[in-house]
Amino acid sequence: MELVAARSRCRHLAKTLYCSFALPNRRGWPPETLQQTIASFSRDEKTQVLAWLSQRGPFLEQDRQDVENDLFFFETEDVTDLGLGEAARRLTHRSQSAVYSFANGSTRDFRRTPLPVIHGLLEEPYGSLDVPNCWTLEDLLKLSETAVPDPESWREVLTRSRDQFDRLILGDHCLATLQGTPFSPALARRIVALLGILQAIMQEMDENGALSRKGEELRQTYFVGDRALFSDESDTNKAQFKEEMTFVDPCDAEKRLTCFWHGKINTPKFRVHFDWPVSSPRGGMRVPYIGPKISKK
Repeated sequence: MELVAARSRCRHLAKTLYCSFALPNRRGWPPETLQQTIASFSRDEKTQVLAWLSQRGPFLEQDRQDVENDLFFFETEDVTDLGLGEAARRLTHRSQSAVYSFANGSTRDFRRTPLPVIHGLLEEPYGSLDVPNCWTLEDLLKLSETAVPDPESWREVLTRSRDQFDRLILGDHCLATLQGTPFSPALARRIVALLGILQAIMQEMDENGALSRKGEELRQTYFVGDRALFSDESDTNKAQFKEEMTFVDPCDAEKRLTCFWHGKINTPKFRVHFDWPVSSPRGGMRVPYIGPKISKK
């Protein structure tokens, strides 16, 4: 109940502490589900906990990140659909993420940090991620205090992104296309995550457009594969939507820039179109469009 009370006191914690729809049915120690444990609470306590776990959230299933090769293990347990898996997904996108563990009531001792998570099959992993972990309410509140608050408008998303990503040139017209969609903190986080990857790649590019070894690794990770976060348009779409994918040049409003390469968000169908290969590496990567998918079918 201390955790529930802390959520009530700390608005930011209530907005950023995700749980799973499946959490009430997870078994702990003794071997009973959380819902069975809650049944022994007083009426008021039971109402508060169930309201959080079944109605208020936020729920990780409603803000799940898309990654290629979506399979994650902790030790020998598949955690792909659990909070630990979602934290790992966000770390692959270079987003801030951590987990809170119940130190007691489990067959495992989670009083350690970080928690090593394997990405891919145990026998043939793509890599591993160290997920920061906390298990005391005091540490959880400290972690919440250091987390950057979510922006509250599309204008704020663009302002922060321009300040944070100095190697990207975001077009002024991005605001108009974003404002056609109701503001969503979850969607904003995904957009910022995509921009963060583009920034990381640009930081590994020299003035001639050549990538360092780390930059090439990033390109292979995010630009290559059937489920890559960034891809080119198909030849069919290039022919059919060339006009729609020709935007105002962020560097010169009198010019136009055709950008077929884009970052993808699948729910909702959103795209971040950018100049690739980068025309002027020294000047930065131009991002003329952030908004709904143009080639919807």
